[in-house]
Amino acid sequence: MPDKIFHFPFGVISIEGSIMTGVYANDLTIDLELARIIVKQRLSVCAGKSYPFLADVRQLKLATKEARDYFAKEGVKGMTALAILVGNHLTVITTNLFITFSKPLIPTKAFRTREQALKWLRQYVSY
Repeated sequence: MPDKIFHFPFGVISIEGSIMTGVYANDLTIDLELARIIVKQRLSVCAGKSYPFLADVRQLKLATKEARDYFAKEGVKGMTALAILVGNHLTVITTNLFITFSKPLIPTKAFRTREQALKWLRQYVSY
């Protein structure tokens, strides 16, 4: 059970222990403008602390190339690592494009299960 939960129009951000999770809203399309809003909101939740982050993109419709590039560089502020939870074939392709071409500035990896993602993220918890 999360310690803190924050609801936003684009989804939900929660903190459980030392790991932050973001679950994007169903059929959401993220352009550069929305990406900036999402990062700003996440950083306000972080309150100056860095967390390993689990991004659940299984219901995401699309993130534009500009949004992906922004997430890879500016969007990783306040994160120590990024695990991306994928589901359907489209989210797998989009995530692989993000990791390969946008080249996030922090350790980033895709996962099919939440349990595997959390296990990997635990190594990036900073106390």
